[in-house]
Amino acid sequence: MLSGASSHVVASNGIASPLRSKSILITGGAGFIGSSLAEKLVEHNRVILFDQSFECGPIQHTTLLRHPNVTSVRGSILEADLRSLVKDVDVVVHAAAILGVNRVCSSARETLETNYVGTSRLLKALDATRKIQRFVYFSTSEVFGVNSYRVDRDEPANHRTNSRVALELLRCQNSPVNIWSPHTFGKRVCRSQL
Repeated sequence: MLSGASSHVVASNGIASPLRSKSILITGGAGFIGSSLAEKLVEHNRVILFDQSFECGPIQHTTLLRHPNVTSVRGSILEADLRSLVKDVDVVVHAAAILGVNRVCSSARETLETNYVGTSRLLKALDATRKIQRFVYFSTSEVFGVNSYRVDRDEPANHRTNSRVALELLRCQNSPVNIWSPHTFGKRVCRSQL
């Protein structure tokens, strides 16, 4: 729970969230994780959704783009002015990544650039602000290879997993960092950490 957040707010979806009156940036905000999390946080917070596209995908199955507490910002994690994007936020949830197994397998450089370089750029932008209270990074179960129930972090399976494992080694100075892996999702994330 963030310091200063003394009570849990129960949203209309029944999920308790300790966040209230915060400005929250969600990268990958139009995707499944980003839009699902935004729905849980939007009633009592200002939510900024950052993504390359808002025309298709999971966000289209929500009312987020019409919600008065939501601002959508279109851009690339590799090219956007991330310092401006993070300068007034309290919390950053980083869920932006290359999507799709076929794309990951066929586009190694793009995968590494987006997942590693993009996250590194975001962390550098956060270094410039002292307002940030929390940085949450969503990893992927793919970092654990074929059988994620028998975790072996020494044998990543592909370019995406290599880039995500590398990010787990990257540390953001002077900021609390949470890294989410398998079985830390949905209600548990909202209740226990955000």
